[in-house]
Amino acid sequence: MKEEKYISEYLKQLPAQEASSLEQTFVHLEHLDTPKAKTKHQAWEEISANIETNKPKGKTISFSPSTKKRLWLSIAAAAVLIIAIYQFIPKPEATIIESPAGNTLVQILPDESSVALNAETKIEYFESKWHRKREIQLTGEAFFNVKEGVPFIVNFPNGQVEVLGTSFNIYAREDKTVVSCATGIVRVTLDDQETVLIGGKEVTFTKSKNGMTNLNKMRMTDVWPNEVGRWQNGEHYFSSAKLSSVIASLERQFNIQITSQSDLSERFYSGYFSNNNLEEALKLVFVPMGLSYRIEGNKVIVE
Repeated sequence: MKEEKYISEYLKQLPAQEASSLEQTFVHLEHLDTPKAKTKHQAWEEISANIETNKPKGKTISFSPSTKKRLWLSIAAAAVLIIAIYQFIPKPEATIIESPAGNTLVQILPDESSVALNAETKIEYFESKWHRKREIQLTGEAFFNVKEGVPFIVNFPNGQVEVLGTSFNIYAREDKTVVSCATGIVRVTLDDQETVLIGGKEVTFTKSKNGMTNLNKMRMTDVWPNEVGRWQNGEHYFSSAKLSSVIASLERQFNIQITSQSDLSERFYSGYFSNNNLEEALKLVFVPMGLSYRIEGNKVIVE
């Protein structure tokens, strides 16, 4: 019988003195009559049930060293079992959307909010958690049009934006972050500094180092709401921007590589280009600055 097998295995694990004492008890029990109209098996099951039901409550129980050892072994075994089961539980997979260089795309989110991704931009989110937590990880630049609902959170390298229902643009590349609010209200956290933007406001955060000192700057400015996210139409505007940043934007929009034979680190550009025509864009950026260029395949050499 299974009960005898379990008892035998249990006795083997006990110290000799405890095993001998329990064996004598079981021998005595073997000579007891079972209740009428009940088999031994049924009586055994009933006794076990009564033991569980009538356990004394509120008493302190002292464990012998051997009992404590078995208890800890049981706990350890249970912990190992839980960990083993957890390894086989399927983990939710993130949805990853990427827009490569030379391309932009629009993604409709699970709640019908939308996000437009500029070139070389990636977003990541968990669709299975979306109904209770709308949260996105962003790398690059994207324009969001958010439906009302539970809080909508966008995380990026230098901070976070949280909204309930609005439209806004986030540019988060290298040492510069720009959050522009077109409609509604957004709460922006940039390197532990928090501010609130309403439609028509923009905050720029730059992060740089001067030796061992961090030179973090946050600047609030006005912006025309209809100009927020104009890159979606292929239009790219710059005001006193580092020429290196403008060049990086040209590379992303046209999927090209630009090199220069002179130092352009101290040059700044204010102007515009469209990603519809490479030749025209290069003229608009470099000719007014007195720079010439030549195109070799997907490479541009600035002189």
